[in-house]
Amino acid sequence: MSKNVASLVILIMSLTCLLSITPKVQRAESSGTIYIRANGSIEPLTAPISSVDNVTYVFTDNIYESIVVERDNIVVDGVNYNLKGTIALPNRFNVTIKNMKIEGGIGVSGTYNRVYGNVISNCTRYGISLGGSFNSIFGNNIIGCDIAIHSFQSSNNSIFENNIENNRVGIWLGVSDHNNIYGNRISRNNEYGIYLGASSGNNLTNNNIENNAHGIYIYDNSEENIVKGNQISQNTMEGLYVGGKSDTNILVGNIITSNHDGIVVWGSSWNCITENEVTEINGTGIFLLGTGNVLRNNSMVNNRFNFEFYGRGELSSLINDIDTSNRINGKSIYYLVNRQDLTVPTNASYVALVNCKNVTIQNLELSNNGQGIMLAFTTDSVVTQNVIVANKNGITLYSSSNIHVSRNRIMKNNEGTMVPNGLCLISSPNNTIYRNEISYNYDGVVLDNSQNTKIIGNNIASNSRSGILLSSSSDYLIYHNNFINNSMHVYVHSLRTGNHSWDNGYPSGGNYWDDYVGKNMKGVGYPPYPVADSQDNYPLMGPINIFDAGVWNNQSKEIHIVSNSTVSDFQFDTSHKIISFNVIGVDYTAGFCRVTIPKYIVQDWWQNEYVVLVNGQQIAFETFTDAEDVYLYFTYQHSEHNVIIVPEYSLLNALVLFIVVTTMILGICRKKRIYGISPLASQR
Repeated sequence: MSKNVASLVILIMSLTCLLSITPKVQRAESSGTIYIRANGSIEPLTAPISSVDNVTYVFTDNIYESIVVERDNIVVDGVNYNLKGTIALPNRFNVTIKNMKIEGGIGVSGTYNRVYGNVISNCTRYGISLGGSFNSIFGNNIIGCDIAIHSFQSSNNSIFENNIENNRVGIWLGVSDHNNIYGNRISRNNEYGIYLGASSGNNLTNNNIENNAHGIYIYDNSEENIVKGNQISQNTMEGLYVGGKSDTNILVGNIITSNHDGIVVWGSSWNCITENEVTEINGTGIFLLGTGNVLRNNSMVNNRFNFEFYGRGELSSLINDIDTSNRINGKSIYYLVNRQDLTVPTNASYVALVNCKNVTIQNLELSNNGQGIMLAFTTDSVVTQNVIVANKNGITLYSSSNIHVSRNRIMKNNEGTMVPNGLCLISSPNNTIYRNEISYNYDGVVLDNSQNTKIIGNNIASNSRSGILLSSSSDYLIYHNNFINNSMHVYVHSLRTGNHSWDNGYPSGGNYWDDYVGKNMKGVGYPPYPVADSQDNYPLMGPINIFDAGVWNNQSKEIHIVSNSTVSDFQFDTSHKIISFNVIGVDYTAGFCRVTIPKYIVQDWWQNEYVVLVNGQQIAFETFTDAEDVYLYFTYQHSEHNVIIVPEYSLLNALVLFIVVTTMILGICRKKRIYGISPLASQR
């Protein structure tokens, strides 16, 4: 028994000894940096890299140190092993780095080197740092680095068919010229997809650049770059930006969609922008601030704001070459420079006049641009009967004079980072703003350093900041406007002394202010209405309605009706020499009308003998005159009424008058039946 126990003890001791000398399994690791020396040797010898020919070097395991390559004309193949450190090619020639999973980054300088097929991730600085020339970087996945590919003072390199995503910057070129960047997928980088700073002559073609902050950003005197055929989409800032005096670049054939802004040229000149498709942009499709830029055959479709341009102040900064081949939703841009004596065609989608004279802009519908209409250094022109809606700025006049802006609908121009407005005059004297509908803008009318402006007969309503903004402007004449439901009717930014007037004297009167409370003195109010540093001496007691009355003695004439009633169905009947209209208000309240008729019409039609009929019955009225007009003032109790002003007819014409009046009254009764109102309501 004891012999068996002894044998068992000896066996256990022997096994224990055997186990104690079994070698431990360790990761392949050498201490310090690994070198591939110029003579082909590998240091240290324990490094997990092998080569049988001193040409191709192959990883045999994961490597946790950095590698420095000192030998030219070789291939370093990671065969999908991990490299936790960096690999550097200092001033190397014809070295290939491939098939590695790298977390430390690659540094390449020298010429004719190739880096391809690598997965480079989570580098705290550069995924690939590129110097030298004629190197090729292709087929790599570069993810989660600070800058995926950083090129500094390098030229004639090719960067293509890489997948670059979730970095801070995709590709950064600094002082790097004549490089080719093509066929890359660059996405979800926190700042720039591609950034060029002080880099010229580069080709950026056929890249897919999406979901970055900035798509392509060309800056700091970067010139003569070609950006062609790229798909640029869903970047949260610009799709394609050219700024910082970056001139003579070519932007051609890019498809730019669903970015915040499409193409932005800021402070850069002589760039050629052609055949780009800019669609579904949340901000501005093409924004231009520079001179001498050429735009051809660009298409802007369904952008929030399609086209926008500005200058630096002087005329030369506003001269660009933009022809009608550029289209917004299929309609042409008219950017006219040094033109005169013409009418803008009605297929215009945007209009800019630069240094033009005697141009008419009429019957256009202009929407969704930075400006609906821009006039700069332009004189003696007419802007009339246009619909200008949903732009950043409706109409802008810059250093322009003797412009007549009339009968336009300028509405809902109220967005943008620059102060939006319906109608803005900057350093523009001697202009007239007449009978426009200016509503639902941010500021309705802006006078900025603009003198001798006439603002007459406009409806200025429901503007979200102000009806009129005054800044360093003087000698304006503002009357017969309706100021209704503006947050502020007049906002004074800064005042300039001068001969301002907010009325046209008595009896013509001033403006209608919906917040005015005063005594009705035959259609004008007392006391005066305080405004800015002055006052409207004769505020109107009701909105003013202005109607055309034809041409008399080669002059256009108008009928003005000031009333606290709603005025409709105005008729100027030249056959029967009758003026008629309907009025309606809250039943049983007091209503009034003050009708202004040119003396020429009163004398020619009626030889100063006329009567006023309300619902066919003659009523008493008061008259007063000035040099040009006759004023009729009368009152009534509100319901709906037909008002007719007629000559005192002879008996032979009484039947005609009876038929006309009866027809009008029946029309009112018919309307009341349609809307469920008793025809007898007006008689109660």
